[in-house]
Amino acid sequence: VNLYTTTNAGITWTLVSGSGLELDEINELTFGSSTNGIAVGRKGVNGAVYKTTNGGLTWVPANSFVTANLKTVHILPDNKTVYASGASGTMIKSTNAGLDWIEMNSGMYMLIFNSLVLLQDMLCRKKEKYS
Repeated sequence: VNLYTTTNAGITWTLVSGSGLELDEINELTFGSSTNGIAVGRKGVNGAVYKTTNGGLTWVPANSFVTANLKTVHILPDNKTVYASGASGTMIKSTNAGLDWIEMNSGMYMLIFNSLVLLQDMLCRKKEKYS
């Protein structure tokens, strides 16, 4: 997969070579700040998560252990909590800006999550309710 960057709102694009982003398929790429970003997708037959801390110039694989193809990723406003989801009802969560991930039991193994919308207030209330 080739990765391109723009610095002028998409008028021109430059290929980012040697970025380390080794995905066969990028399903979603998102940034929580101008420098910190997460890419999810597929590498071979497994899902994969990559992280950047320099605006996408270089990417490193995250410790995600996931085997299902990941389709979507969402970074919460704290820029530390990240959720990703995909095939076979897979949902994973990071609390350290995407470095390490834990699997969450969605209970929906026959579904493919193509989109994920999280509301910070709902997550806080749920956490308080079960604490």
